[in-house]
Amino acid sequence: MSIHKATLFVTIALILYSSKSDGGVLIGDAGLSQSTIDGFNLNPANLGFSSLNYLDFKLLIYSEDTLAIQYRGLDPIVKKQKGSFINTKLSAFQSGTPVSATLSHPEYKLAYTFVFVPPVAIGSSLTLRNIPLVALESQNYVDIKVKNLKLNGYLAGKIGKRFGKSFSIGSSIRYLSLAAEADVIESASQISFLSLDQEIAIGNISMGMRYDFSSSFSLGLVFDLFSMGFTDIKTDLVPSPSGETNYELQNPTDSFAVGIEYRNKSRSLWLDSYYKRAKEEETVSLASGTLKPKDNYTTISFRAGLQEKFSRRLSLLSGYRYEPASVGSGGSGPDSKAGFGTFEMIQLVAFGSDLTPFHQLSVGGQVRLGRVRVKGKKGKKAKGKSFYSFIISSGLVYKEASLGVDDEGDQPGAYYQKSFSVPLDITYRF
Repeated sequence: MSIHKATLFVTIALILYSSKSDGGVLIGDAGLSQSTIDGFNLNPANLGFSSLNYLDFKLLIYSEDTLAIQYRGLDPIVKKQKGSFINTKLSAFQSGTPVSATLSHPEYKLAYTFVFVPPVAIGSSLTLRNIPLVALESQNYVDIKVKNLKLNGYLAGKIGKRFGKSFSIGSSIRYLSLAAEADVIESASQISFLSLDQEIAIGNISMGMRYDFSSSFSLGLVFDLFSMGFTDIKTDLVPSPSGETNYELQNPTDSFAVGIEYRNKSRSLWLDSYYKRAKEEETVSLASGTLKPKDNYTTISFRAGLQEKFSRRLSLLSGYRYEPASVGSGGSGPDSKAGFGTFEMIQLVAFGSDLTPFHQLSVGGQVRLGRVRVKGKKGKKAKGKSFYSFIISSGLVYKEASLGVDDEGDQPGAYYQKSFSVPLDITYRF
């Protein structure tokens, strides 16, 4: 077989974003109606209920990830990764930056957040060795070197406005563009087959709403107004009738989310559900070496979180999350769709993406420090009104995923992923 036909898979390694939104991992990334920095990340309408300014720092104290891959009749291949503090693999651009700020104008019942990163050459190269691939019905091992990685620009912003005491609306916008070059080398011979240039761009505009039925119950909604993503590939690996060497792979999404919150003096409980409709999407099938429609499925995921207050300063946090698989097994026939394949494999190995379906469990604690008394109109301290300026959260997160793909699929085999991490979140309010 011609191993260099497999090299086109590298392009998806640069799609570093996820269509999902993440909040507080220790409460299962739930909270579509939560008036905190994590709730702002999930639903821009929550900004309308903000009365303080926020500055948030998200760190990863420790992480360990294990990925196992096995094809029929062959020994399993196990990849392990360990890390500490801020993840160095551009995870900051997957769902938000590790540092974010929110500015509030309580007199107008309005708040907003904005992040802009100008074009910058990220520089350092990344080499992945002995990556198992199934291409043209044969297993191969290749080394992939991603180099000259450049961030062309990153922009993210949210704004929320409250009307009256109970209702708010908000909107968010996000844009990311990356460019890179990649070399693919056969592991055994170290022969370089080809280099490719690629550029990806993604964008999303969404709208959110929140309504408080009472002091105990809230409802939050978020839906896409516009979402797009494309990969521009400069290569002649996939034959084209027109002779062109540029291919654009479209990645449309259409999602809707609804969540509820119950709260009292000592407890807050969140339950969210995310709906993502399957849409037509193209990918590259290594089984045939051609562009093919992708075997996509509609998914419904669930997130739940709990905060139990033991005192004014200390709380217990816990969460659960379930994310189903959105890509089927596909098939290797000329008229079949492309399923879970090499593109997804490289995302898993190179950039720590999530294998689905997965279950995530978390438990931790939260400490509130630095009590501040709110001042009234004449500069006097308002009776009974105060807040804590520092909120520190940490704990343990365990995630497990497994996927078995049919033998006739685009990337036949069995896959297993397990991760363990210790996040740290520090929020300053003023």
